[in-house]
Amino acid sequence: MTAIGMATPVALPGDYDPPSNSQSSSRTSPGLMDLITALATGFAGAVALARRDVAAVLPGSTIALSLLPPLLVAGVCLGQLSQ
Repeated sequence: MTAIGMATPVALPGDYDPPSNSQSSSRTSPGLMDLITALATGFAGAVALARRDVAAVLPGSTIALSLLPPLLVAGVCLGQLSQ
């Protein structure tokens, strides 16, 4: 995912500054809501592993919700440095 994020700056305008974007900065400096989201997704993943009647896709969804946005933002920031 970080590699995809690193390729993204090619399509962005040259004067785009990812750290100044509110969405990017919220992904790189977590707050209370991010902690609550991480705890909720961890709980959902634990429930999915403990119960067989829960869909197998639930743990993957919880991991994606927690990890993919920060990884993509990190990739975009790294890609901006390489330009």
